[in-house]
Amino acid sequence: MRGGLSVVSVCFAALALTVATASATPSGSIHPRPNTSVAGVTRPCGPAEDYRCTKGGYAGKSEGWPGVLYGAAYASHNKYGLHNCTLYAAYRVWKNGVSKSPGWSGNANEWATKAAAAGTRVDQAPAVGSIAQWNGGEKGHVAYVDAVTSRYIEVTDDNYWYNYTDRWRIARGSAAMPDNFIHFKDVGAGWYQRNYNSSGPSASSFGYGRPGDWPLVGNWDGVGGDTVGVFRGGTWYLRNANSAGKAKIKFSYGRSPDIPIVGNWDGVGGDTVGVFRKGTWYLRNYNSSGHSSASFSYGRSTDIPVVGDWDGNGTDTIGVFRGNTWYLRNSNSSGPVNIKFSYGRSTDIPIVGNWDGVGGDTVGVFRGGQWYERNYNSSGSSSSTFGYGKPSDWPIVGDWDGHIGDTVGVFR
Repeated sequence: MRGGLSVVSVCFAALALTVATASATPSGSIHPRPNTSVAGVTRPCGPAEDYRCTKGGYAGKSEGWPGVLYGAAYASHNKYGLHNCTLYAAYRVWKNGVSKSPGWSGNANEWATKAAAAGTRVDQAPAVGSIAQWNGGEKGHVAYVDAVTSRYIEVTDDNYWYNYTDRWRIARGSAAMPDNFIHFKDVGAGWYQRNYNSSGPSASSFGYGRPGDWPLVGNWDGVGGDTVGVFRGGTWYLRNANSAGKAKIKFSYGRSPDIPIVGNWDGVGGDTVGVFRKGTWYLRNYNSSGHSSASFSYGRSTDIPVVGDWDGNGTDTIGVFRGNTWYLRNSNSSGPVNIKFSYGRSTDIPIVGNWDGVGGDTVGVFRGGQWYERNYNSSGSSSSTFGYGKPSDWPIVGDWDGHIGDTVGVFR
């Protein structure tokens, strides 16, 4: 040990994988560094012996407090320079403005415990700028979170011993998801809304919520258009205006790992909440804590839930996106699919909206900053295609101005 909490810190790729419940205190679960043999993991960049897959100006640098704690003798090296997952993760945090080590040095599988003990937020909510941490293997592993969407996260990392860098895309629900996310200094979250389904400037932009929150859109009060909200650890924070400020409605419903959903389930008033949990839907007709108004199974645990008024009758019902196939149902209950078709790609993020202001809701996908909207719930060509936002943004859809039809936005 060197000076209190500083120890030789390295990262190895574990050779086995078991699924374990994540917690702020490492529990000895075995997770590998991400690898493409695990379902839901792809590698857009790497393996690279140089630093082409990492970001933030990192090039195996040994400077500042990251270099003191994790560089020099505590990193391996090749002809391009130093390599260590902890050196890279600490470097990115330092570049985000953390001016000194907050007492969390050590091997990667020690980071969550030491961070939590030092008062740093540790949870299972990914946010851009947070550190992804795995407890398994001999030394564990850490990576930097570069993108968070409703479908996946993307992380970049360096690696001791193998001396290469990578960029990983990990689907939500994959067994390779990190055990913890450590929030030393996340990148700020913001909303960007546009009143047209086309490229162009945002009609409004503002901050609401925290990095790592799940963004929500709904007509919470049944008046005018849609406004924003966030889901955080089983708690809903809903706001009746598209602006920065305090939550108008706050309550607990569901669990932290649930996927939050929003819809007008009973055709009365505005939108209310629900959650999707491993293939089971729990819908509530009130924006408050309490029992579910309806619960039933539909789809698989790995599906992406979607909600829309598919038949134009004024009530929202359920659906799932699986691969590139949509399975839509006109009732909020278990049963056979009513509408099934293929549209988009398996890597797309599904979106739903009333794009033309006529009838009910139809489908679309968000792909690399491009929107592909279709005015029919069927296979076929896009009715509208345009660019808005960044590839790493989280797409959102709503009636921002209270006029007829939904338009686009992003949460960043």
